[in-house]
Amino acid sequence: MTKTVEVLDALMGSGKTHAIIEYMSKHQDRPWLYISPMLEEVDSRVPEQADERGLEFFIPEEDDLRTKADNCLEALQQGRNVCCTHNLMYRFNKHHLEAIERQGYNVVSDEELNLINGYNLNKSDFDFLMSNNLLSVDEDTGRVIFLDEDMSLNAKYGDVKARADLGMLYAAKRSYKFMVVQLSPKIIDCANRFILLTYNYEGSLMQTFLKMHKYKYLPFNEVKLFKTNEEIKKDLLERIEFVETPSIKKIQNKYTLTKSWWVNASHEERKEISKCILSTMKTKNMKKEDTFYTAPKDYAVKQKGFDTSRIGSEPQTDSDGNTIEITRTFIACNARSTNKYADKRLAVHAYNLFPNQSVKAFIQGQGFIVNDDIFALNMMLQWLFRGCIRKKSTEKMQVAFLSKRMNMLFKEWLMKNQK
Repeated sequence: MTKTVEVLDALMGSGKTHAIIEYMSKHQDRPWLYISPMLEEVDSRVPEQADERGLEFFIPEEDDLRTKADNCLEALQQGRNVCCTHNLMYRFNKHHLEAIERQGYNVVSDEELNLINGYNLNKSDFDFLMSNNLLSVDEDTGRVIFLDEDMSLNAKYGDVKARADLGMLYAAKRSYKFMVVQLSPKIIDCANRFILLTYNYEGSLMQTFLKMHKYKYLPFNEVKLFKTNEEIKKDLLERIEFVETPSIKKIQNKYTLTKSWWVNASHEERKEISKCILSTMKTKNMKKEDTFYTAPKDYAVKQKGFDTSRIGSEPQTDSDGNTIEITRTFIACNARSTNKYADKRLAVHAYNLFPNQSVKAFIQGQGFIVNDDIFALNMMLQWLFRGCIRKKSTEKMQVAFLSKRMNMLFKEWLMKNQK
């Protein structure tokens, strides 16, 4: 129904979620499907704020008889306003898409930076599916097609089929081993309107995705935000204090901290990074509950030489066995689905980020360019906003970048156009 994506491009803290809820409540001539990466927003914030404005959302839940996807389908077929996560959207099938189109849904997708992600299907499984005529790959677009239309999604390769049937699964031209999963263009096509809430859109993977699928881009200017991007950057300058100790500068000049560096580093080198994080905590007089850091998850563990005994990693539990989230110190570099760490005051970033190899191979195979720096900056911003800069507070957040490149990228972005 639409080949135009309306983009509301504004930084975190601008009030765009609040503004779009207000907008939806005033335009209820068609049903709304609101999709968010944050379970907390789906379960509480969005439906509660919408309810205050006379807009009622159905929140799909699993019951004894049906899955979340089944209950979501029924609500879509009835034309109800629906609020769900991106993860649930990935379980949609052709019946969900038919309902979206038939009921004329307006769709809002909130802050999904990575519309294209690497997909892990090992070579033996891929070869099995190809040799048994269960898969084919379109030579021009790279789209993976599952040829058994009747196979259940609960079967062994049901996950592959579900993504292929939605037009979400693609392979790179130069090698089919580089596979990606992406937002289904069919969901955009079926919508009456598709509004994307994001930030730093220009040059992003999101913009590249839309160009690849020949969507028109239209700025969404029908709401008034709390703050402009310039005002938010000014606030960040006032609320961030950079930590630049001799040990941090030594790491910056000594190690690249890319994924390949972490893979090939010795136990002693990885331990040096954990010691630097501990030193930073001591310098700023921060406890574990005040601190969060990031690095490649598989290598920031004791078995790989990375010493977590004093800087922490996994959260503690209370006497009833419940997780105490504030005590979690390791937070993945792509974390975006929570506000649970908004009281943390020290952020240590120890990962020099680049796009996933499969994603880059696929995009370049389609004749498009991947901007490594914009990808890294957007991921970094997403991660930093897990901390206390989300909150309205006079207290500064201490920030340490152990990668020289990441340090320069962030500071150059922050200072650009500042008067």
